[in-house]
Amino acid sequence: MINKRYFLREEAGKSRALHLSVIFIFMVTVSFYGCSSNLKKYKHAEIETRNLDRIAILPMENLTANEYADEKVRSLVIMDLLSRDVNVIEPGEVMRVYKELRLRSFQQVSGRNLQNLGELLDVDVVLKGSVGTYDMKKGVSVSYPEVSMHLMLIDTDSSNILWSAWHTSGGASIWTRHFGAEGTTLDETARKVIKEAFDSLY
Repeated sequence: MINKRYFLREEAGKSRALHLSVIFIFMVTVSFYGCSSNLKKYKHAEIETRNLDRIAILPMENLTANEYADEKVRSLVIMDLLSRDVNVIEPGEVMRVYKELRLRSFQQVSGRNLQNLGELLDVDVVLKGSVGTYDMKKGVSVSYPEVSMHLMLIDTDSSNILWSAWHTSGGASIWTRHFGAEGTTLDETARKVIKEAFDSLY
């Protein structure tokens, strides 16, 4: 009788352990695939033959309610490119040339102005972009980060778009929704969006 009870308890313990393991694997899988992430990209065929190791990054267009979203994202973009051994023109130098050319808007730079910008900065391409979302969203019982941005690499000579990526990421993971676990920060989410965008280029 004692051996039988011990056997039953042991079997019940194994069953519970297996059940918990299945639940854990399921939740990890859902957590990994469940958070919203969307990358739409365009890559010009000729970009493969181009030298992309020297880039001027223009100030981002801020379409969010966050006053500093554009500056934060631009800094993170610079950090990501530097980590890929890309030579990024110092932002102050970009501003100096911008003032020298008396340009009114970075977002509307094209044609001859873009050529002049490329010549003075000694770059063949510039990176333009906009930040669509950079905010902590509030759910029923949790808050979660959401970031979206559009990046474009433009040829300074022809004004052609060589690469474009629209990426958005965020949402509360299953851990946050069901267990109230602390999720990723806004900056961490932005870094993820930027990295995944540039992974489609480099």
